[in-house]
Amino acid sequence: MTVNSVNQSSLNVDRMLSLRTQLDGLQRQLGTGMKADNYADLGAGRSTSLNVRAQRAELDGFMESISRTGVTMSIMTQTLERLDQLSVETKGDAI
Repeated sequence: MTVNSVNQSSLNVDRMLSLRTQLDGLQRQLGTGMKADNYADLGAGRSTSLNVRAQRAELDGFMESISRTGVTMSIMTQTLERLDQLSVETKGDAI
């Protein structure tokens, strides 16, 4: 019976160490908000993560273009409004 109790005790220690390792990993994930430290640790989810990052970068580029276009359109609108004012002033002066 001693051999069985030693084997059982060793098995329990291995289980406890495994659970401790798992708990440490989960605490790290909770603390950092990240599932893994690198893409290799994500396993099959790494391609999904990379695809989402690529799409986000693409959308950020689109948003930057939209913002710059908005500034350009604002400047063009102000210029056209000023030209319209000048034409009205010139007509008034000519009359």
